[in-house]
Amino acid sequence: EYENFLKKNYPKEYENFLKFKAKVKNKTPNIKDLIFQWLEGKKMKVEKEAEGIIFGALSYLIWGIVPIYWKLIDHVDAWEILIHRVLWSFVFMVAVLLASRKWPVFIQYCKEIWANKKKLLALFGASVLVTANWGIFIWAVNEGRILETSLGYYINPLVSVLLGVVVLKEKLTKIQVVSVCLAAIGVTVLTV
Repeated sequence: EYENFLKKNYPKEYENFLKFKAKVKNKTPNIKDLIFQWLEGKKMKVEKEAEGIIFGALSYLIWGIVPIYWKLIDHVDAWEILIHRVLWSFVFMVAVLLASRKWPVFIQYCKEIWANKKKLLALFGASVLVTANWGIFIWAVNEGRILETSLGYYINPLVSVLLGVVVLKEKLTKIQVVSVCLAAIGVTVLTV
């Protein structure tokens, strides 16, 4: 009865449910328990997605406010600000890892990365790119190029969506296509 309801009203979700059902096979005694396990997994996924959206929005909000602070300290060299940012970010993350008792997990992960040269090289490359990003951003703000810098960060989510569609073959919903188009029009208006 539960399975028929799902099949009739939510065919796409029914396909996902069948995959889940095949994965767990005889581990669950009845269909009702199986459906509840599946729904619980979907609920956790939705909660994680919502958490990701909140953290993403907060990070962009912080990135929008931080230039005001940097502009107030424009008498300090951009490289000095960058070095302080890296140093204090490291200290803060060590404190978070120690407070959350994740230090041993972090050390184990560092050992795994050190042993895998491909991961180590990828991490090094990402670090160089992030450092360059921060350095250029701080320099641009201190040089009075806030509008250009803001435009660059406004374009950033559009590039992320484009990469998701092209590289990861993600499909956009109609509302996502509309929002990306509106943002692209906004960027065009600001740059022309």
